[in-house]
Amino acid sequence: MIIHNNVNFRDIDLENPDAELEQPKIGMWGRRHSYFLYVNEPEAYEDMMCDHSMFPYLEMIEAKAEQRYQELMKESMKELKITPALKKKNYEKWDKLFTQADLEAVQVLNKEILYTRQSLLLEDKKYAPKRWLEEYEERQELIRLHRSKRRAAAKSRVNRNAV
Repeated sequence: MIIHNNVNFRDIDLENPDAELEQPKIGMWGRRHSYFLYVNEPEAYEDMMCDHSMFPYLEMIEAKAEQRYQELMKESMKELKITPALKKKNYEKWDKLFTQADLEAVQVLNKEILYTRQSLLLEDKKYAPKRWLEEYEERQELIRLHRSKRRAAAKSRVNRNAV
């Protein structure tokens, strides 16, 4: 199988070579997360590229990030009272507030989705490399164990104080 410029040549229709191949819909958010994986998780990046799960995964990240960005911008625009009337009345103030809202939304996206390996473990675990899932499950088990020990210790303290 030959892959060049994200085109899998086994998928090309040899009888109609001029037919357009469907391009993955990966925008700014997907590219940012792809670069994060490339730099910080090269093994996962390579695994996902080899098993052709990278582009569907990045499309999912793109959609989730865009949806979250729109939600954050709506909230910020309500909080900061950014309205079309303000834009007409005082464009400089509107621009300053809009830029502030945009920067805050991007910071939240960076922390929640783009620059974290946890985004692989969102709802669609089918894209996550197996070793990440195993590490995630181990961490969750340790957290559950720690919480149960804390609860038991708190109960014993309450029982000692009651006596």
